[in-house]
Amino acid sequence: MQQVYNGLIGGKHKRLVQFATLFHTLKRGRPMLEYEAHKELFDFLNFEENPKMHWTNNSSWAMVQHMHDNTLQATKCIVGIT
Repeated sequence: MQQVYNGLIGGKHKRLVQFATLFHTLKRGRPMLEYEAHKELFDFLNFEENPKMHWTNNSSWAMVQHMHDNTLQATKCIVGIT
């Protein structure tokens, strides 16, 4: 998660909210469709950094792929494979 966060610093807090939501959903073993349901909660809360887009099942899978790619790259760096 820190690897993803580091790539989002600099005015991209909305994307961080989505990555954190997705990470939390997967960590709890919940289905990917539950990620989409969080948009309704965030709309209700109406906070300033509320992401308006990318709450679909397809978007969530793209973000999971990004998480996987970053994790794989970080792991290769740790074990010395480039």
